[in-house]
Amino acid sequence: MNCLYGDDEYFLYDDVNKKIFFYDFVILERNMIVEYHGSFWHANAQKDSKDWKNPLYSYEESLQKDSKKKILAEEQGFSYYVIWDYQRNDKKTIERILNINKNKDSNTK
Repeated sequence: MNCLYGDDEYFLYDDVNKKIFFYDFVILERNMIVEYHGSFWHANAQKDSKDWKNPLYSYEESLQKDSKKKILAEEQGFSYYVIWDYQRNDKKTIERILNINKNKDSNTK
């Protein structure tokens, strides 16, 4: 499969906002995007806003940016998943994402 990440990071252009969004890990054959969210750079809507500090973005700005990025990907036909830095070794989370996408693959055949 063709996986894009790192130096070959995939991007989509948002025509409305005239902005490029880069995505962490993309499998084109499955129309699948997986974003790796570090807790320093990405606000987490599941956590209290007063616990999150970033010198470049407010809590709300971070949530809005990530939301726009997700919406753009989904509008382009991608399945969009997030793995948080605190989940990186959580095999159940990773397997759940892979299995959801695998089941979508088998349902379309």
